[in-house]
Amino acid sequence: LAAEASALAVSLKAAVAAQWLDRWFARALRGSGEVLAADTLFLEHQPWTILAGIATESQQTTLLDAIDAELRTDSPLGARVRGDSASIPMLSVPGEGLFGGIWPSINHTLIWATVRARPELAWNEFERNTLWSHTQTYPEVWVGAWSGPDAYNSDVSPHPGYTNAQALFPGQRYPIRNMHVHSQPLLSFLRLAGVETDVSGLLIHPADRARELRLEAPTFGLSYGATGVTCHLATLGTSIAFDIVLPEGMSSDAIEVTSTAQVETTVIAPANIRLELTEPVAAEWRFTIAPAGG
Repeated sequence: LAAEASALAVSLKAAVAAQWLDRWFARALRGSGEVLAADTLFLEHQPWTILAGIATESQQTTLLDAIDAELRTDSPLGARVRGDSASIPMLSVPGEGLFGGIWPSINHTLIWATVRARPELAWNEFERNTLWSHTQTYPEVWVGAWSGPDAYNSDVSPHPGYTNAQALFPGQRYPIRNMHVHSQPLLSFLRLAGVETDVSGLLIHPADRARELRLEAPTFGLSYGATGVTCHLATLGTSIAFDIVLPEGMSSDAIEVTSTAQVETTVIAPANIRLELTEPVAAEWRFTIAPAGG
């Protein structure tokens, strides 16, 4: 089954790679084989071409330039989902919903994809997608102040900052308590902090080793900076591994590791170590990495 899945992945990646249109990847093909709206930049799938390793480095540069220019320019709440102002009469309004609205669930993938390819864009997109940004931009709009919808109306809409209100998709009737506006910034921050997973545990690989990072929650916490790395994770299991890129200025040959669990340290590179932890305390893993003698 694994071999079949791997073979399918190779064929799918080749199929997507063939849809490069000089500035972005095609959204879809009609039954005739014609590209759907070839002159329109659709955001939904573009970040995945970077995350899946399909876009070449030059394509990534061209693609992110196009996204920044066509989807993010003059859009204070984050990237619009498409680059034109098309709409369907009676069903949609330009700048709203699928016709140029702003979708936190989709913009998270853009943040994730640009963490290493273009970190300044990633952090800026993260900030634009917060409730704080919405409140600063549209202080008179209560939607987006303490909660929000599935998608915001963009600057192109006649009602920016609200959500769509068409008859078939009346989002404005209940424009709050969609979890994407709350969950996606948390997930995005983890990716900005370089936190990802593999089959054995967690990777902590910040793109910017000089940046101070701190996240604290009941089940996960991370403090990363010049004084070291502290992390706690509540999860089941009897063992787990952490692959960690050390903060700038720290070297794997001059650190001290302490943990509430049994820990074995392996040096992968001068600034990269692997911690293998066993025997957790109260189903929680906790460790600290500090400069030796600090």
